[in-house]
Amino acid sequence: MPTPAVIDGTTLLLSVDAVFIGGTTDHSHSAGVNMRDVTTKDSAGKEEVAPGTSNRSIDFSGLASFVPSFGFVELDALIDSKTKVVLVLTTGVVGDTEWTGDAFLESLDVEAPTDDNVTFSGTFHVTGGLTPSVIV
Repeated sequence: MPTPAVIDGTTLLLSVDAVFIGGTTDHSHSAGVNMRDVTTKDSAGKEEVAPGTSNRSIDFSGLASFVPSFGFVELDALIDSKTKVVLVLTTGVVGDTEWTGDAFLESLDVEAPTDDNVTFSGTFHVTGGLTPSVIV
């Protein structure tokens, strides 16, 4: 059986409106399903659930810089404007899968510790889901 190719996390990048976020050090993609309570008196005291809406989010963090790029300043503007953006999570390698979808920047934090790097982190809340496609 052939050994599967393992993706190097360094190659998986996150772009906002076709511009990669500068200085990112990591990101994660979370998917879930909200459960609806369908417990009745016939449930014998046991909770019963059924699937409801699905949800996705993409968390990211990075090193802050004022060098021209799409970074903390531009992300901060997205919070203020409440602008919907197009996210793409991609390696850019032909034949790999990438994910595309609309999202709003839900949160953005900055940490500025004494004698250490200034970092930022945030969460994009996906609206309408992410669509996987093969890079051609």
